[in-house]
Order: sequence, then C-alpha cells, then structure tokens
Amino acid sequence: MDAQHSAYSMENKGLACDALINGNGEMLMTGEISSQAIAQSEKPIKSGLISVLKYGSEDGHQFILSDGANPFRIDQCENSNEGILFSGYGLESKKPLIFLCDKNMKLKWAKVSDQLQPLGKPFLCANAKGESIIATRLPSSTAYYNYFTLTDKVGKEIWTKRLDHIDVLSDIIYSTADQFLIHFVAKGAYIEERKKYYNLPLIRFNTKGISENSFVMHIDRDVYPQITSNKILEASNGDLYFFGSLSNAEKRMDLLVIKTTAKGELLWSKAYQTNKDLEIKSAMFDENQDVIFVADSYGRKGGFLYVRMNKEGIIQTNDFHETKPFEQVKKILNNRDKKILFYDKVLNFAFIEYSKDHSCSGMQIEIKSSPIEVLIYKEPQMMEDADLSWRHQELNIKEKGKYKLKRDCVK
Repeated sequence: MDAQHSAYSMENKGLACDALINGNGEMLMTGEISSQAIAQSEKPIKSGLISVLKYGSEDGHQFILSDGANPFRIDQCENSNEGILFSGYGLESKKPLIFLCDKNMKLKWAKVSDQLQPLGKPFLCANAKGESIIATRLPSSTAYYNYFTLTDKVGKEIWTKRLDHIDVLSDIIYSTADQFLIHFVAKGAYIEERKKYYNLPLIRFNTKGISENSFVMHIDRDVYPQITSNKILEASNGDLYFFGSLSNAEKRMDLLVIKTTAKGELLWSKAYQTNKDLEIKSAMFDENQDVIFVADSYGRKGGFLYVRMNKEGIIQTNDFHETKPFEQVKKILNNRDKKILFYDKVLNFAFIEYSKDHSCSGMQIEIKSSPIEVLIYKEPQMMEDADLSWRHQELNIKEKGKYKLKRDCVK
C-alpha cells in the first residue's frame, strides 16, 4: 500500500455494511456478495460475506455465509473477548441472526429468532464481558416498538425487552459505567404552549434491563423540520456527543453535533453549514480525545467529508471529496496513526485512508458553525418485558478463497 495515502475497492455485487480492526491488526469487512460474483448463476442469491485483510497488504481471504437457497447478509461486526461477534439475517423470511466466530472464522455458536425481524438499520453492541445487545422488530406489533435482546458470551438469551415511540433508532453503545446506552429519534412532543418538537432520548440501562439517568433532548420542529441522529460517542470523562444532521425551513441541510454531560446537562449544540447536503454517519475519538467524524450526501449531491473537531466543537481541519450520489459512509476506523473510512461503493467494498487528516483526493471546504437551541428534560424511560425467544441454529460458513484489492481513489 502507498505509504502516504491509499484507497482500495473489491467487487462483491452486494452491499457493504460494517468493518473493524481486530487484535491481530487485520481489517474485517462485512456485508453481502451475489452468487454472480462467485459463479455464473441464473438466479442471483445474496450470501453473507466476511472479508479479512491483513492491513498493509493487498491480498485477503473471504468467507461466505450461505445455505444455497435463501438470501443472507452480515450487517454488523463487533470485537469480543471470545472472538468476533456478527449479526445479520438469513434463512427463510430473512430471520435475524447473531453468531460468534473465532479468529479463524470458525463458528462457535449461532442464534436465530423465528418471531422477530431485522430492523432496516441494524444494531449490535457488545461489552467487555462478551454480553451483547441486538435490536429487532416484531412484525405483528406497532412499527414504533423496537425489541432489544441481551445475550451472554455463549449466546444464552438473558432477556428481551421492548421500547415504544421509536421513529428511528440511532445508536447503541456500551458505556464505561457498565451500562448500555440507547439513542433514538421520535416525533410528536408538544411542550411550551403546544409547540411541536423532535424528541431525541438517551436511555441508560444495565444488564438487568433497569434504566437510570435517562434524559430527552428536544429540538423545535418549526425551526428544523427534518432531523437525523446517527451516532453517539462517550468521552473518557463521561461526556456524550450526538451526531447527525438537520434541515432548516429553507431546506438547507447542516451537520448537527450536540454535547452533554453524562447526566444530560447541555454543554453546547451546533449546526455546521457546508452547502453540501451532508449528514454525519460515523465518529470516533483519536488518542487526544479529539473527535473525528465522517459525513456523506447519500442519495443527494454525493460526497464524503472527514472532520477533526476539538472538545469545544471547533473544527480543526476537514477533507472533502466528491463521490457518486449513492456511495455511502459505513464506518471510520482507527489504525495507529491513520484513519480508515470504510464505505459502500455501489456493489463494491471500498475504503480510503487518511494520513495526517488528508486523503488521496480531498480538498478543504468552508464550514460555518452556529449555535442551535436544544431543551433537555429528565424523563424516566422504562423498557417492558417481551416474551420472545431465540434458538440455536447451525450455520454454514466456508472460506471462499483469496482475493486481491483493486487500487482505487474515490473519484
């Protein structure tokens, strides 16, 4: 690979979903692969795909999840003390799956639910003990219910609970306080003389499913008719960052970042004007607790934006490059002194490397920040027990063989 900047892609004729760097310094990329990319087939069938790449090499190995008859997808991956945890769907009716593999991609256990269905936007989160939360939905219930299942390190279901009034689930992370944090967006809150607000709740709960110190952020829907929130970060001192986008009454889309204390006290909230119709999709901290976030304009103008921001919300540098409108950011990863943006390049896995905050094809753009009004209230949020179950499932994961990356740049 190029010592300074690099970008690579690999054709899979399917969706790119998630990526991580494992303890061996390997990059794992997950998603799906079409049977047309494996062999000529009259009826294309999507299989789950895991690509393992020794970072610094252009050669990797692929592993396929398939039963030869039904579509499969591997949409999330998480490092675990026990190995690598994956979630996705497969079998008849695209049933939700969660499974654990060792470092050689040998299956250790797998669970499936016959009652639940995957969410359109998938979520999987694991803690240091190997416990994990997966989010799903129940076809027979209201669309505003989401279901959350906690499993232990050997796949045993501890509980399944549900939350109501969720328009769009935003993120689930594991907190250093030994809690899981759930964040989502909901419409329809009326406060202050019947003004209509967006709700952006943050719910903390422990492994017993008991919630505490929850709060709800409110943003005026008349001022900002459209809002998204896609990512949470927790700083080492417990402060929380929320990332997404908002559109004003003139339909200009700006980046959105909100910072609060762990208990929900507002520190600052800002909109960042780029004039590029961008939405923040992924974020991380660097070794100095600076925030790195990446945004895209998927389905709109196209383009990726990489930003370094300090803890006061002041942008230090940025790197923007044009893309086709339907290329989308999936994950920003940290690999020593470089940052790696994994993205879906329309039927290709792809990634681009940032060295010293710059890519092979980027340029700086002007970004203007302005404060926005956010109201925060302490509102207890309780999860309800749900009598639903998961069962053990045999899965067929086979090594497809080696592949070679294509040298690339985003243009």
